[in-house]
Amino acid sequence: MRRHLPIWTYIIFGFAAVGLVTTIIFDMTSIIRNILSTILVVAVLYGLVYFFVLRHRQPNDLKKYRKAVKQSKKKYQQPKKANYHQAQKQQMKQKKQINTKRKKQKHASHLRVIDGKKDPNKKITL
Repeated sequence: MRRHLPIWTYIIFGFAAVGLVTTIIFDMTSIIRNILSTILVVAVLYGLVYFFVLRHRQPNDLKKYRKAVKQSKKKYQQPKKANYHQAQKQQMKQKKQINTKRKKQKHASHLRVIDGKKDPNKKITL
């Protein structure tokens, strides 16, 4: 069942339509001025709300993505030409450290052979 509006709302809409038609006929510039001023006020309000409220809000996923991009750039950053020699020196130091660790692992200098008493009658089986 459709509900009908009260009669006084039809009267108000009628007066609004008559007023709009007479304003269009006799004073078109005021309508254009009112429309433009309304658009300007709405745009200014939207700009203020965007600038102070919406601009600083970012979705959580976007924050995580930007953080990941920043970490990736830091990790995979190419050495610059001016720092190329420094990077080469660092690589050489790292190689030397690795080589010294390998040498220490091959020759355990803290271990030594202790000669004890050996039984000559015992057979050594391997």
